[in-house]
Amino acid sequence: AQSALTAGALCFYSIGLVAYGWTKVLVMAHYAMKDAKTPVGLGALKVALNIALCFALIGPMKVWGLALAASISSWVCTGLLLWSMARKAGLDPGLGRDAAKPAAASVLLFAACFWLRTALEGRATPDWLVVLLCIGAAVPFYYGLSLLLDMKERRTILQMLGKGDSEAGPTV
Repeated sequence: AQSALTAGALCFYSIGLVAYGWTKVLVMAHYAMKDAKTPVGLGALKVALNIALCFALIGPMKVWGLALAASISSWVCTGLLLWSMARKAGLDPGLGRDAAKPAAASVLLFAACFWLRTALEGRATPDWLVVLLCIGAAVPFYYGLSLLLDMKERRTILQMLGKGDSEAGPTV
C-alpha cells in the first residue's frame, strides 16, 4: 500500500519535472540580466499558489494532491518566468512551442504511469515491483515521445553521447 502511494506521488510529481528544470534555467537567466526582483517575486507567488493548491487538493487526493500542487505551481511559475524573459530579452517566439513539447510529454508520461500503476494494483504484484515497473516503463515511453514530438533535448543528449549528428551542433 505504501509503495502504491509512492508510485502515485511520483506520477504526479513527474508532471512538473520539466517545469522545475526550466525554472532553474530561467531564474539564472534573469539573474544574468541583473534582474533579481522578478524571480524572487514569482518565487513567492509560487509558494503561495502551492500552499493554496495543497489545501485545495489534499482533501480529495490525499498525498497525491501535494505532489500535483507542486507540479501545477511549478508550471505556473515557469510560464510566468518564460513570459517575463521573452519580454525582457526578445526571445524567439518558437521557444514557447519548444517548451510545450516536453510539457506535453510530461503530462502523457504521467497518464501512462498512472494507468500502469492502476492496472497492476489489483493483481498479486508486490508494491516494490509496481514502482520498479513504472520507472522502467517511463524511460522508453518518454524517449518514444521525444522521437514523436521531435524534441531538441533528445537530439542534444544523443550528440553528447556521441550518437547524434555531429554536424548539427548542440541545440538549446
